[in-house]
Amino acid sequence: MTAAAIANAPPNNDKRLVIGFANLQRDISFAIKVEESIERNAEAAGVELLIADNRLDGPTALANAESFARRRIDFAIEFQTDVNFGPPIMRHFVASVAYFPERYGNYLVPLCLMRLAGRDAPPAMAVEHAMITPANICEYYPAHPCRGEPDIDYAFPQQAFVAHLQGLADRPELDDYRQLIPAR
Repeated sequence: MTAAAIANAPPNNDKRLVIGFANLQRDISFAIKVEESIERNAEAAGVELLIADNRLDGPTALANAESFARRRIDFAIEFQTDVNFGPPIMRHFVASVAYFPERYGNYLVPLCLMRLAGRDAPPAMAVEHAMITPANICEYYPAHPCRGEPDIDYAFPQQAFVAHLQGLADRPELDDYRQLIPAR
């Protein structure tokens, strides 16, 4: 995949691809695991990885994004949760995954009420995530205009995903986690 990426988008430094990763905060166990995973995969792919710490702070996340843009990295992964800084950060990059933390209550409060009402509640809840680009940002953040045409097809491979889930459900070592594996 690295060779195909270089063929399609040659490194800005003319040597090797550079990915910037701005972590949410570097002393939270979940964020540490995310960072370690990205480090392992970047090393395996033979790309240089620059890491920054957003310190759970929107202005810091924006400063890190601007720093990555000044250094002309090839791609950025921006892990931040301040909804007010998502759109300004997007001005610097191609795409970002939106977690919509401002919508978590839409999922969590009804689950609590279901349990309190004595109703069955799902053992797990999938929270909406979306790939946001300059071409579709206005669909999620109306105050920011969309720019350009989508250059990536974001069609979700549902059949392949269902097959993957079934493969997980068929693994005996995951028996204790079967209730957490969605059916679709």
